[in-house]
Amino acid sequence: AGLPNAFGQYDEGPEDTAIQVADFAREGLVNVTGGCCGTTPDVNGGAKFA
Repeated sequence: AGLPNAFGQYDEGPEDTAIQVADFAREGLVNVTGGCCGTTPDVNGGAKFA
């Protein structure tokens, strides 16, 4: 997930995204998450385990 690189690929893996989303949630910055281009169930589901 994240932004695509110059080749249209995504360099950020589900683990990276999960850590960032979990940090945002702990800070009280989010209460709902979702995804768009490049996200998979692995990305969205990983945040609950981070």
